[in-house]
Amino acid sequence: MTGKSLPEIVRIICEDTPPRPSNFDRVLRGDLETIILKAMEKDPARRYVGVAALREDIGLYLAKRPILARPRRPGIRPEICCPASGDGWCCIRHRGLDCCVRCVGLF
Repeated sequence: MTGKSLPEIVRIICEDTPPRPSNFDRVLRGDLETIILKAMEKDPARRYVGVAALREDIGLYLAKRPILARPRRPGIRPEICCPASGDGWCCIRHRGLDCCVRCVGLF
């Protein structure tokens, strides 16, 4: 972030999606990347509840056991689902598409 002003850096941290850790080092792929991304999640409701939950997942990872965090489902961004007029939900399902679909009974 060299050359950026402090307000611009704060905006980037608060608003932009962070790059995947595996883009920097392939060793970080898989469960470790899932743990890191969950800890850095913008939405507090999607982050670890506290340090103990993060510590538990790291312990599970180090013990080569399944972690509790789950990767976000690619292509589906439930945070931009909204009630549609009528009987369902309207969701933008794929990052690059501006199409909406009704998600009747899925939520």
